Amino acid sequence: MVSFIRWLVAAQSPPPPPYTHACARLQESYSQEFNAKVQELSTRFRLKQNPVVCQDVQNSVLQCYQNNPGRSLNCNEQVRAFVQCVETSRLNYLASSAKRNQ
Repeated sequence: MVSFIRWLVAAQSPPPPPYTHACARLQESYSQEFNAKVQELSTRFRLKQNPVVCQDVQNSVLQCYQNNPGRSLNCNEQVRAFVQCVETSRLNYLASSAKRNQ
């Protein structure tokens, strides 16, 4: 029964216009060209992956917040240590990139 319905629908459908195949080939060509361009540009302008910094200090801040719900001021020391670590890392990064650009 299902095959009969498929046959009936196919018999009633008009044949595809002759340009359908040309459009499909053109679309495939454009798709391949687009994907090649994306690949070229992604290798040309690859984003640098910055290393994770201060992960241990960040974990200590998060742990302190979890241990002290509603009392975030108790984590003042951990937050200050994290801010100091991030600032030191930032300054080191800026100094190293300045040396590379000279």
